[in-house]
Amino acid sequence: MAVKYGLSLFTGFLQRQTWSVTYNLLMEQGTAILVVEDEPAIREGLVDFLEFHGFAVTAVEDGLQAERTVGAQRFDLILLDLMLPQISGEQLCARW
Repeated sequence: MAVKYGLSLFTGFLQRQTWSVTYNLLMEQGTAILVVEDEPAIREGLVDFLEFHGFAVTAVEDGLQAERTVGAQRFDLILLDLMLPQISGEQLCARW
């Protein structure tokens, strides 16, 4: 239930008129998105949704993996969970 609710909020966010220009620009540029989420159902739901809409998605499950992945690859957008094992999302934000 929580996953459906989260995805519907995310979908609504992307479909709002005020964000349509940004969304179209991201799609034209072949946006690379990193999803950092430790809950498998949420992570998989976001990946499926984003890939369905044409985004290039990489997903990791903890802060250490996120740190290594960002060091090795360039991303246009990072969807970051704040409460992660090992290194929190807040700590990652401070480092980046």
